[in-house]
Amino acid sequence: MAASDKQLGELHQAVAVALQEQVVGYEEQTDEGTKTVRPSPALLGAAIAFLKNNNITADATDNAALRELSDALSARRKKKLPQAALDDAAERFATSQGFIQ
Repeated sequence: MAASDKQLGELHQAVAVALQEQVVGYEEQTDEGTKTVRPSPALLGAAIAFLKNNNITADATDNAALRELSDALSARRKKKLPQAALDDAAERFATSQGFIQ
């Protein structure tokens, strides 16, 4: 029996919500205090594949935060940018897009 369009739409929405929640990261209470849990590379890859498979794109020319992240990634590829600066650019991008509050 094939899934209905409604069932597939609901599944698509559930996957999108679950990926968004995980990509944003979350706070976890530990014995030592609060720890920020960041997404794994595998999870980010799944989120990117999900966006690509659904033809979701972004244009860095229209988005300053995305352009900054793109520049940071380019510099990182050239070994000119330390990981901390790349993490900072990614966090600023996520915050500006409302992924992190």
